[in-house]
Amino acid sequence: MATLFPGTTNIVALTRVRRERRLVRPGEVAVRVGQQVSPVQVIARMEQSGPYAVLSPAETLGLAPEDVAKNLLVPEGALVEEGTELVQAKGS
Repeated sequence: MATLFPGTTNIVALTRVRRERRLVRPGEVAVRVGQQVSPVQVIARMEQSGPYAVLSPAETLGLAPEDVAKNLLVPEGALVEEGTELVQAKGS
């Protein structure tokens, strides 16, 4: 009789794995039904939505990354409202 160990994964050679994935927000599927994909292949992208956005002020303002902190107009960790100016390049 085989012993079952919860949480273990049995690996069997030459096995095809099928998974169904659902996007929780609007997005775009990048592969066709039945298409073979690799484990690292992007198969879909969702639109970002939510109460935050990731910004790159160094890239946007042409600053060196180490100069961003010197150009901040609000303290790090401060709660800000939409439209608040966060960083400004010197001379702008």
